[in-house]
Amino acid sequence: MTDIQSLWLRLRARAVRCYELLLYALLLSLTFAVVFAATEAAEDAVQCGSSPSSTGVMIR
Repeated sequence: MTDIQSLWLRLRARAVRCYELLLYALLLSLTFAVVFAATEAAEDAVQCGSSPSSTGVMIR
């Protein structure tokens, strides 16, 4: 293998490693985004018994 071919092979291997790291970082950020959105939705949900009840009763 010539020097140019081995250099090209090393550069391609490094590019593949960088691409893998980028994909792992995107997957991790997507996971955090989903978890964060789920916790926000859970905090906004009305819990049973937490809404104030009116003391007056409407009678027709």
